[in-house]
Amino acid sequence: MPVMDGLIGTQKRRSHEYPSIRTIPIVAITGNIKKIFNIAIYLQGH
Repeated sequence: MPVMDGLIGTQKRRSHEYPSIRTIPIVAITGNIKKIFNIAIYLQGH
């Protein structure tokens, strides 16, 4: 199990004392694709 969620991890990286760590790109994905797929269909008007 993760120790922290993605939001906390992002906040920690963005407030890090080293500038090189603050600028690391963060890419997020989800395993809850059904919800996102339903939202995409809704937004397309289907």
